[in-house]
Order: sequence, then structure tokens, then C-alpha cells
Amino acid sequence: MSRKTLSSFDLFRLVGELSFLDNGIIRDVRSRKNELYLLIFKGEEQWLRIIPGKYIAISRNKPEETAEYPFTLRVKNALSGKRVHISMHGSDRIIEISSDNVKIIAELFSNGNISLVSDGVIEMSMFIRRYVTRTVSSGEKYAYPSEKIDVFSADYNNFSGALSSSKTESVVKAIAVELSLGGLYAEELCYRSGIKKDKKPSELDESDTRNLFDCFMSMLSEPEKPSIIAKQSLAVIEIKHTTADRDYFTSINEAVTEFFRESINTAEKQTKKEKINEAISEYEKALDYMNSNYIDIEDAITTASDSKTPIEGRRSMLSENGWNLDGKFIVRNDDKNVKIDVTVPVRKTISDYYDKLKKLKSTMQKKDQPHPAFRKIPLIKEESWYSKFRWAITSNGCLVIVGKDSNQNMSLLEKHTDKEDLVLHADIFGSPFGVIKPGKAGIKKEDIEEASSIVAAYSSAWKAGAGNIDVYYVKPSQVKKGAPSGEYLKKGAAYIEGKREYIKDSQLGLFISIYVSDKGYSLVVTAHRPDSAHVLIRPGNKKREDIINKIIKIFAENTGVLVSKDAVDKLLPPGKASLSK
Repeated sequence: MSRKTLSSFDLFRLVGELSFLDNGIIRDVRSRKNELYLLIFKGEEQWLRIIPGKYIAISRNKPEETAEYPFTLRVKNALSGKRVHISMHGSDRIIEISSDNVKIIAELFSNGNISLVSDGVIEMSMFIRRYVTRTVSSGEKYAYPSEKIDVFSADYNNFSGALSSSKTESVVKAIAVELSLGGLYAEELCYRSGIKKDKKPSELDESDTRNLFDCFMSMLSEPEKPSIIAKQSLAVIEIKHTTADRDYFTSINEAVTEFFRESINTAEKQTKKEKINEAISEYEKALDYMNSNYIDIEDAITTASDSKTPIEGRRSMLSENGWNLDGKFIVRNDDKNVKIDVTVPVRKTISDYYDKLKKLKSTMQKKDQPHPAFRKIPLIKEESWYSKFRWAITSNGCLVIVGKDSNQNMSLLEKHTDKEDLVLHADIFGSPFGVIKPGKAGIKKEDIEEASSIVAAYSSAWKAGAGNIDVYYVKPSQVKKGAPSGEYLKKGAAYIEGKREYIKDSQLGLFISIYVSDKGYSLVVTAHRPDSAHVLIRPGNKKREDIINKIIKIFAENTGVLVSKDAVDKLLPPGKASLSK
């Protein structure tokens, strides 16, 4: 299987998608082996994951098993608290994260690298790399790879010149190499322009070249439609030259994450299988020895347990017979896996070894069983005005809208609240504002109770592990943006005037349900039990990542649809949780 990579075109469109992080502030820097993570705050916190030689992507999940390497600390000292700009260097597969005269340069080609560069000089690199034309190492001036045409800003003359001067044997190779587009998009460009891909670059006339250029400009501005084709290729636009099976995604970032997750998980699974097979072999070997040398083992146990003989004498006698005394165990010198507890009968040790071997073989059998063929279908996006907020529908058809942050709280209260609505807030610092809009039957008590549970769930009470909390509700006219004279309100806060009505001990719990149609699937949050496949989440002690994976598995097993990790993540309250079907 060929190595999975991103093309320059993929990166160009991905960087465009990540432009919302521009001018964001770096709040933290973490590392895992050969990976760098930047926590960037821009309205909300996002982790930017950089794997040199492979890809970049964002995630809301904090990376696990990180370590503070010298390179990590150097980057943190240089960029923490700084506003950064993310860009791509021409058509090179190089990403730059810069702040004034300091930048991180991430090379996503070949074996890759990440360098911290100040005023053009490398302060430190993740790896020392030496190439024919340049060296990437501390103290060296950072030199970019040999320049090619920047196809993303090229005019017709540059485009035409790069093709006509190519020494490659075909147009498709010239496009892939000279224009840095890679094989998939080179094939697509030939297909769309009607130019035979095996035609020599020198045979292109003015009409051919102009056609290729126009088709490329069209591809460049085409709406994104990210997909993974035949599990082998990633595409950021619709690819028309092949009819191979493909899975579509709602964002390039999601497609990139899934594209590389598959290959990484495959490698990790292979490593685990190898370790299990190795353990099985060791247990079988140990059992073979114990069954064949039962009497000798009993004699060794007798020697080790003889309290009348000094310990050193026992050690000496055991050593002569190939044993080492280790506390209450005797261990074979020539096979450390044969470890016998001298306080129990030999048959008990053998029985325990058989139980462990049986468990390992059962685990291996499960790993070898094929997984069900889950479908990957599009996530249906809600196109209503309230879709940028958190939202839900009560059992009586009332719309509940909840702010995600202080800006959304103010927007919700100032722009999207009508006099017949009700405004809710949990009785705790760190609660969002929520609004209930009447359904056909108005707003009933059960609607307020359901809305209270949703507001409570997205408050700081969830992260604190609370099971319930009081939530109050008022009329919109009681909510005042300004503080009373002599008092101060923080951004996103409001002053409540008059009497508050309370829902006491509102339960922190949310149902997440999945609905599948011919157009795709949608995930819905409610406080009432839905009529489709669903899970119930409450505050708990399970890691967010584990909860997300469990939800994906439950929905896949119940509907045959593999849902997006990001889609689930966006619905979960902050903090750990517990889960039930």
C-alpha cells in the first residue's frame, strides 16, 4: 500500500478552511512523539495537530500522553500568548504559523520536520535533516526547497511556461510535478479539459494550454466536496474522472483526520496483534515446560520453602538447578516467563496460565473477526438561523436555543428574543443563557423543565460533576444588559430585574439521537426520550474521547451508519461524562 499524503491542492484548500484561526492566540503547546499540538483560542479553543511529513488538522479534544520535550518548551516560550497567522508557502507542502518575526515552519513532505524560526534563522528543529541543497538544523538560516511555480497565484503565462519547459514525458506528469498538483488532480485536470494525459508537453498548442488553465482556475474556485476515494485517495472537490466508491465528509478537516486515522489505527492494531501473538507464544512455551517438568518444579518449590535452610543456601541449590528465587516466586534462569508461586500448588499455577492463554486467544479471535460494513453518509446540516447556537426541540414542539459563549449569549438576548419567549439561566457562575420560543400550544411547564435540563447541562455544573442544579427563568423584559448603578457586569453577563421563577433540582442529562434518511443522517439533542436510536449522557468520570467513541459505536451497531467524530463532539457538554443506551 502506498504511503498516504496530502497534495499541495489539498493543503491549499485546508488552509483556507482553517483561516478562521487567523489572529487567534496560542494558549498552550504540547507534544507527543513526532507530533506538535498548539492550543489556539479564537472565540473558542481548538487544538491544532501537526504531524510532520503528513498533515495538520484541528480538534477540540486535548491530546493525551503528552511530554514536554526541549523543542516543545522552546516553542511555548516563543509563542505563548501571541496572535498567529496560518499560511502556506507557495505551492510547497509547507505550513507557516507566524507571529511577527517568529514562525513555526512545518514541512509536510517526505519525512517532514517542524522548525522554530526567528528572523529567518532556525532556533531549533524537531529533527536535524540534511539534503543536497539545504540543511535544517539549529543555527542555520532556514532555506526553502528549490522553488517551483506557485500555481495558486500563477497567471496564464507562468502556467503555460511551466508546462512548456517540462522535460517529463506526458502532460499528466508535467501537471503533477511542475505544477505540484499530484497525480489525482493532474488526472482530473486532463479529464475535464479533454486533453489526452499521455500527450507530450511539447505537443500542447495555445488552445490546449488555455483550456487546461481555464479548467484549473475553475477547480481552484470550485465549492469544496471533501471525500475519501476507494479508501486510498483524499479529494477536496468532486472528482469526476473516476467512478470509484467514496465517502463524503462535511469538512476538509474531518476528511483529513479520517483519512490518516485509518492508516494510523491500522498500524496500531497490527502492533497490538503482534504483541498478543507474542504473549500467546510465551504462555504456550511456559505451559509446555511446566507440564514436562512437573516433578522438578515441585522439588524446586520444596527447596525454596525449606525454612530450616538459610536463604543463601536455598538460592545456591536452586541456582544449580536453573532457578532464581525472587520473593515468593521461583523463576527459570533460561526463561523468565516460567514464574512459579511457591505458596500455591503447581497445578494451580498451570491452571492460571491456561486461563490467561485462553483469554489471549479469545481476544485475538475477536480482533481477527471482520467488522460490520458500516456506511459513511453525509451529515445533514441544519440551515436555520439558530443552527449556529446550541438548540433543541421540546416534546411539545418549543424551540430551545442556548448560547455557546459570551458573544452568543449577548447575540441571543439582543437579537433573537421576542416578548413571548422565556429566558433561562442556571443558578451557577458559568451558565449560558437559554431561550424558549413558544410552539403551537404555547410554552407548558414540561417545556420549561426540558429547557432547564439543557441549559443546566451546558453550564459549569456539568464539568463540576453535579447531578442536578436549580435553573431560573424570566421574561425577556426582565433581562437588562446594563448593570445597576455602582455595579459591574462581565462581558456576556446580564442583570435580571424582578422576580425569578425556579425549576428546582433540574437534572443534568441529555439524549443524543440519530435520524437517518436518503439524504444522510442528523444528530439531535433533547431532554426528553426520543423515538429513534439514542444514548443518554450524564456527568461522570469517563474521558470525552471514550464517550465519543462509544456513541459512534452504538449508533453504528444500531443503524449501520458511521457518524462523524466532530459531529458528536460538538454536541457534548464540557467535561467528563457517563453513558447509557
